[in-house]
Amino acid sequence: MSSAIDFHIHPLTAQPRTTQGMTHACVLGAHGYTISAIAAEIGVNRTTLQRWRARGHEALEALGNGEEVPEEETLYLEFILNFERARAQLENKLVDTIVETAPYDWRAASWFLERSFQWGKQAPEAQKVEVEVTGKAEIELRIMPQTHAALRKIGSLLGDGEIIDVTPDEE
Repeated sequence: MSSAIDFHIHPLTAQPRTTQGMTHACVLGAHGYTISAIAAEIGVNRTTLQRWRARGHEALEALGNGEEVPEEETLYLEFILNFERARAQLENKLVDTIVETAPYDWRAASWFLERSFQWGKQAPEAQKVEVEVTGKAEIELRIMPQTHAALRKIGSLLGDGEIIDVTPDEE
């Protein structure tokens, strides 16, 4: 399996199998594999992979606090930096795909709004708003009062549709 991301895990005190496993874990992470699948693929127990990640996060936190990271922990620091970067790049690629698809498929726009802006998690002041997309379909959304601008953006993403009414119902 190849990846466009170049990972460098430098062995210091670790066994070559560990550094190879960490490098391969980063590649698999860049392709969206779950932690369990990554662990199985590289031949370690899930708890071992979780321990590597935890040690990396601890080293990163120490570094952020201005502390010196012991040399034997730099392997885990490099691992978590590479692993998190790989996952972030995958996430960005997938978000780009959804955003590019949204003008052609309302479900992509809806999915993105739900996950990125917590749509569907209504506060008590949420109001019902009906939206009609001319010539396409009739949609009903439940939104927060402050999200009217986002609703207008959905209309523009849908392309040739036009938002007829974005005024909340008075209930």
